[in-house]
Amino acid sequence: MAALDPRMVGHPSREQLDQCASLTGEKDAHVLAAALNSGAAFLLTLDQRHLLTPTVEAAGLPVRVMTPGDFLRHVISSDSS
Repeated sequence: MAALDPRMVGHPSREQLDQCASLTGEKDAHVLAAALNSGAAFLLTLDQRHLLTPTVEAAGLPVRVMTPGDFLRHVISSDSS
């Protein structure tokens, strides 16, 4: 984990939370807002009800929301290319 250079980011602003709530609902807006605020390339989740949705996918976000399994398949296919 240390090799991944994890970092903490501040709380998303109310504006960021409101924008994300329109995509995920209030309960999960903080998760998406934090990923966007951090500049993450990927957001790994098993939440198919709120985060792994066509609405989030169609939003054109700079973070790719996917399951851990899909992420591992992505990494493996990228390494073999």
